[in-house]
Amino acid sequence: MSFEFDFTLDKLKNCIHKNREPELWYNAMCQYLPQFGITTPARVAGFVAQCQHESLDFTILTENLNYGAKGLRGLFGKYFPTDELALQYQRKPEMIANRIYANRMANGPESSGDGWKYRGRGILQITGRANYTQCSKDLFGDTTLADNPDLVRTPEYSIITACWFWYKNVLNPICDSGDIVLLSKKINGGTIGLDDRIKHWNHCLDVSIGRTTKCNKDFVNWAEKHGQKLPATAKKELSKESGCYGGFYLYLKDDKSLTIARLMLGDAIAKIEEVVKH
Repeated sequence: MSFEFDFTLDKLKNCIHKNREPELWYNAMCQYLPQFGITTPARVAGFVAQCQHESLDFTILTENLNYGAKGLRGLFGKYFPTDELALQYQRKPEMIANRIYANRMANGPESSGDGWKYRGRGILQITGRANYTQCSKDLFGDTTLADNPDLVRTPEYSIITACWFWYKNVLNPICDSGDIVLLSKKINGGTIGLDDRIKHWNHCLDVSIGRTTKCNKDFVNWAEKHGQKLPATAKKELSKESGCYGGFYLYLKDDKSLTIARLMLGDAIAKIEEVVKH
């Protein structure tokens, strides 16, 4: 299986600006994404956008647990019910990990050190002995990752473990439907950073399909040719570097691009459909 569009190193560079080693990530993506069906513009855009949000452009590959007492009380009040206890653990990442991850996800007690050993790693933060073990068995038929969890901090293992997570959580169909909110919830458990995730999604999709101002101008020409009067909001959107109206134009030209139309969020798609219907 291969990509269903021209996925190039330059396109990836355009998406992950902060990363200084895009070639390593590109090579790993080319090797593993197709194996998990992540081959369409929508799926690749979803994968890259969500992962870059979680890892700051694929640069942060280990969970940050350097919390102060206030952060521990606010985020992990269950494990730090008093200020006194939180002060004992503040700014001590290893101690914090061992406490908050103890006796769950197949980890041992706090004294075992499993919390720190199996803290989150990779672009989608594989966490807990159970997940490292299951991921390793599914991918390699052994306990490689449980035995050597730091492997997940390398581009190759980071990408393949993220693909494993993607596959296990059946995320490709969600990308196909364009439901970014649901996709974010499946990955993060909520909608934290949703605006940033949507921004990355739109940009990655623009890059993947070559959605540009020219595409938007083509849509304007199509609309005028068919006697359509675009609303002022549409013209404003079309003045930007890229936009959802151009994306819907792809659908109008090519039935196979129905997915692209569905990717356009907010009330913009409704406005476009209204224009087309009349």
